[in-house]
Amino acid sequence: MSDGQSLTVIIVGVIFLSVVAMVGSAHTICVIVFSRRERSRGWYFLLLATLLFIAAYITFGLDSFLRGFALRDMLPALIILGASFFGLLLSRHALESIDGLKRYGDVAHYKSLHDDLTSLPNRVAFRARLGEVVAEAKKEGSHFAVLLADLNGFKGVNDTLGHFVGDDVLVELGRRLQSSLRAEDYLARWGGDEFAFVLPNTERVGAEEVAEKLISVTDDYFCVEEHEISIGMSVGLALFPMHSGEGPDLLRMADTALYEAKSKAGSNVCVYDPARDDNATQRLMMNKNLQLALTRGELELFYQPIVNLRTQRVTSVEALLRWRHPDLGLLNPDEFLRLAEMSGLIRRVTRWTMDQAARQLRLWRLRGLNLDISINLSISDLQDVNVTAQIRNVLDRLNLESGALTLEVTETSMMTDPDKALESLYRLRDMGVSLAIDDFGTGFASLSYLKRIPARTVKIDRAFIQALPDESDDKIIAESTIALAHALNKVVVAEGVEHESTLEALVELECDYIQGFYVAPPMPVAELESWLEDPDTPWGIGQPNDMV
Repeated sequence: MSDGQSLTVIIVGVIFLSVVAMVGSAHTICVIVFSRRERSRGWYFLLLATLLFIAAYITFGLDSFLRGFALRDMLPALIILGASFFGLLLSRHALESIDGLKRYGDVAHYKSLHDDLTSLPNRVAFRARLGEVVAEAKKEGSHFAVLLADLNGFKGVNDTLGHFVGDDVLVELGRRLQSSLRAEDYLARWGGDEFAFVLPNTERVGAEEVAEKLISVTDDYFCVEEHEISIGMSVGLALFPMHSGEGPDLLRMADTALYEAKSKAGSNVCVYDPARDDNATQRLMMNKNLQLALTRGELELFYQPIVNLRTQRVTSVEALLRWRHPDLGLLNPDEFLRLAEMSGLIRRVTRWTMDQAARQLRLWRLRGLNLDISINLSISDLQDVNVTAQIRNVLDRLNLESGALTLEVTETSMMTDPDKALESLYRLRDMGVSLAIDDFGTGFASLSYLKRIPARTVKIDRAFIQALPDESDDKIIAESTIALAHALNKVVVAEGVEHESTLEALVELECDYIQGFYVAPPMPVAELESWLEDPDTPWGIGQPNDMV
């Protein structure tokens, strides 16, 4: 092959590669414009320029071929080749960047609509889906249900075993819930330990059946890191169009029903009841006001005397919480403690109660007034791993002995998680704190737990005391309870004593202590002190630790 022919082959090859590279660039730009939908003017201009360059390269090649290739054509051919490959690389890099940005955008969009932990849709996605279901139901005239579910006892899992274990429980629960639903049903993690559901084409009976099925997924233990964890679930539901035709209203109504379900012991399903809806607004206001009450000094302790029947002397008092609401007046615990339990304020309320009771006890000790004080612990307090340290801190700070405060727990509060409750009570007992079983007889496991609970005192519920002289069944129950408690080396307090005939019956049954309006009602501290100092008061003041 001659030198001229070799030169021709080289230049033709260079021009051919240049055209191929530019065609590749044009193809990439077309992908960007038409597939990736980058429709800006700049990309259209670049596509047009690329096509013009391809035409120019072909023209240059034909012109050189017709007049004969010369050595001088090699430099422009190489420059064209370099520019073509540079354009190809730039277009490919642009495509990769656009695809990377789209992938990042897709991931960001997914994360914005899904929960990081469970990968379930989140609250934002749920609201969007609910809006779609509402629109479809209105168009087709169909029914659907909105459910909100909240776990019972889950906070105790986080507090005792840690959030990592709690997270694993939520992930497993999410899988169980999803597997219990139909393909068209929609599940989302509403936040924390709450989940939300939309059940298209579902009426009341079907929605209640699904709710019960959802609750049943918590029947089996959650096995995490060698722990067998038991939790429950409460569900509230609202129906379209029965309760409302708008998504936000249905969510609010389902939340109201959920609150009603959680106000009952155990796992429950509640359907929205319009008659109770006024309570929802009131509940929100009361919750806000209760937070303010803790800082404004609106909470107050009343004290009710407890009398030793053997010595006929007041040996201790029970501290009972009251709220002097600026608009509603004096509120009893039944009117706001359940709200405190539901909103998470109960532990702050308990800490305040412990501190105030201990301060009052310290003042009485300094004045030589020999009384002990008992306070009540809630379900949340029993599940709080820090409760022992909090009590120890209060007693040490005020230089009080461990048995100065008696802590009262109800049977019902222990039934939520008996083993965990007993564990907390044993820690308190080992610290030297006096314990009492309050409202004894109202729980469903009274006899089986009486021996296991490390309490020195049993307080018989007023339901078995108030009609004691007239009701033979109540007398049998009271007599049996007193005998059983004495056999287990425990002392007995009868609550709700209102008449002298009741007192006489309790003396006959050898009850140890009485408490009730026959002795005195709950009183503010100043009124109690005046009552104790009144010479007409038939009861004296006993010695500390007489009731333990």
